[in-house]
Amino acid sequence: MRRWPRTAVSGSAGAPDETRDKAKVEAGVLLVERWILAALRKRKFFSLGEVNQAIQELLVRLNDRPFRKREGSRRSLFDRSTSRRCALCPRNVTNRRLGTHRATSTIT
Repeated sequence: MRRWPRTAVSGSAGAPDETRDKAKVEAGVLLVERWILAALRKRKFFSLGEVNQAIQELLVRLNDRPFRKREGSRRSLFDRSTSRRCALCPRNVTNRRLGTHRATSTIT
């Protein structure tokens, strides 16, 4: 990490918090899957675009729906967590040198 100062390393697989969060993630995926499939069960679609649009609309409704036992919604929780993480991100990334490329062959 000495080559890239001011660089943060995110958690890797096998982190202690990951095992505690796995059950919550699996329960969330199950909720979304059941909720969307139940809402779409009796509808007929004639293109993949129609299905994708219906899923997108239901995802927006689900993410904006308030929690039952805690304050806020999925969207507000996501916005809070990403705003904290983005505060740690470097502000000006465009002027950093990412690497060089040397041509190894000539096109004729």
